Amino acid sequence: MPHESFFLRLPRGLIILLLLAVLSVQHDTAVVMIRDSHGERVGIEEAFHRRRDLVRGKGFLDDKWDRLSKCFGGAKKATVVEDLGAIDVQVVHAGSEDCPVSHVDICRFVHLIASDVSYEVAACTNGSQLASFKTGRAGAGASIASRGSTRETYQDALKYPPNDPYFRDQAVFFEALRIRETWRAVKWSGLPRKDVVVAILDSGITPGHPEFEGKVLEGHDASGAWRKSVEDHHGHGTMVAGILGATINNGVGMAGVADRVKIFPIRMSHRRSTPKYAAIMQAWDAALNFEDTEVIVFACGGRYDRERALFYKGVLEKAVAKGIVVLTSTSNSNGVDSQNEVELPCSLANGLPGVLCVAATVTTEPMVLAADASKLASFGVPATDVVYPTRKYDGDHWVYRKNWGSSAAAAAAAGIVVLIKSFKNFRPQEIERILLNSTEGRVRTKAGDEMSYGLLRPEVAIEQAIAEATWSQKYSRSWGTELRAAVYNISRGKQ
Repeated sequence: MPHESFFLRLPRGLIILLLLAVLSVQHDTAVVMIRDSHGERVGIEEAFHRRRDLVRGKGFLDDKWDRLSKCFGGAKKATVVEDLGAIDVQVVHAGSEDCPVSHVDICRFVHLIASDVSYEVAACTNGSQLASFKTGRAGAGASIASRGSTRETYQDALKYPPNDPYFRDQAVFFEALRIRETWRAVKWSGLPRKDVVVAILDSGITPGHPEFEGKVLEGHDASGAWRKSVEDHHGHGTMVAGILGATINNGVGMAGVADRVKIFPIRMSHRRSTPKYAAIMQAWDAALNFEDTEVIVFACGGRYDRERALFYKGVLEKAVAKGIVVLTSTSNSNGVDSQNEVELPCSLANGLPGVLCVAATVTTEPMVLAADASKLASFGVPATDVVYPTRKYDGDHWVYRKNWGSSAAAAAAAGIVVLIKSFKNFRPQEIERILLNSTEGRVRTKAGDEMSYGLLRPEVAIEQAIAEATWSQKYSRSWGTELRAAVYNISRGKQ
């Protein structure tokens, strides 16, 4: 009788689990950015070969240098080095036969060349390290009792109050945001409007959810999962998308802040996990590669260090240069003067026009911070007791919850940005100017310590945007009329 493999004697379910575990293994990764003295990108392969030719083995044992040579030469290089061309970053997949070193060895080499005057930047970090989503206290979301759906869609999408059944639970939040006044200004402007594309770099989105019907574009999976998908297994991305742009006045669930929005979901994590740093960079690359991206929401981050600050600064600058507004969020910590005060990328926002970091304030006391470690924010937005859609379906209805946090604040602020950009393609710097000029007072901690920034007044921002868009359209029409007259006169021989 032939010998039967031990593996084949295992239960089928266990075999499937083992195969999935093998397929989901993530190799060690290093994230690398090298620029020459002119600011141009240099590939790590080129930098390695230059260095090897100059001082072979300097700073490394010979065997380690030889192993590095396997990573950056030969036909298998394509499986090792992943070029993220939109952000001038590379991901090196180490820990395999093709690249038998660790991210530590890769970064040691990059740091070795950092002192070379030929390079303006030589940065490297562990691509397998985790970042975090900016939710409130884990598990703190309170379930909302199910309410019936009317399934009646109003032609007037911004009719207030909306007919969405959970709006009763949103009313205080919307009043703090002054959504009634904001929507009224939008409707009464009489200006033509367009859809605005928002890339949400997060945990994905829940497919088939009625809140997003007709709003979701084909997304991108940067999570590294074996089976590509943007399905949300965490819930954070669905929350952000819902607060920003859940369909308004369709008689289902809740109302979002903005109506004219298209969502480009980019999944950075799967299986309820938080994202790895390599996946974050891959997500940014996808967002910048998608030509229609106008706004990026990145309610995620991590501790500050010099290397990662260089990466974030680089990708944020490239986003703004492409005309993309970026919204990120503070931590949800009360650790004043701790590392939480300088989380990335929030701590870079004030030095980069077109990048905004949003802090959550208490909905019933909008001038008071919900989390005190928020010194480096751009402005505050009410974001406690916020209703959001979950990825869960219970029997015959979708489950909604309430929670708080800077992610919710960033999502609400992104909704205001969408309303503004629906009138005109304002540049990122113009959006920042409008928003910062539309704040009032100074928000403060629960102990009464004032911050250097104020509370966003969305209705003021919308009125300013309408005024500028109206002037722009009138000027454009006037200029067009004069141009047509000039062309006509020239064609008639009149100078």
